[in-house]
Order: sequence, then structure tokens, then C-alpha cells
Amino acid sequence: MLQPCFIGHIQPSFLRAMANKKFYQGYTTIELMAQATSERECLMVAAVSLFEVKHGELFTGMNEQEAGFVKRCHAVVRQFLDDSDSSLVS
Repeated sequence: MLQPCFIGHIQPSFLRAMANKKFYQGYTTIELMAQATSERECLMVAAVSLFEVKHGELFTGMNEQEAGFVKRCHAVVRQFLDDSDSSLVS
């Protein structure tokens, strides 16, 4: 279970950097975890890695607060990937 102080706070710039490394530079989740400097950053790396999980299975076993944290992280990652894909086409 996530600590209450982590539930509402995400760092969009960190999420975008991790998504770039994961999806465009080929870093593994373990390599990204090694770059995290706090528990909060580890949680955000985990959320980035969960982006690859099928949506229907994604929230199994998570409480409402945990699912909300992952959803907020995924919204940032989705926007980053959409923007990146658009700039590659242009």
C-alpha cells in the first residue's frame, strides 16, 4: 500500500524523463529503478512500467488511492508519448 504522503503528488518532469528512457531509449525497469533517488520516484518508475500492462488487468489488487496515483501518472505518460509521436511524424 502507498504511503498517504505519496498518493497525491506526482512529478510530471520525472515521469516524462522516465517514459523517454523506457519507451524511446530502451532502458529496463531495473535500470530506471536504479536511477530513482526516493521512494516516490520508485513509485513513479513502477507506474511508468505498468503503462505496458493491459488496462483491464492493471488495477487488480490496488485500492482506490493507489489506482488514482497510477492513473495520474499514466495521464502524464500518455500525453508525453502522444506529443512525442506527433513530433516524429511532423
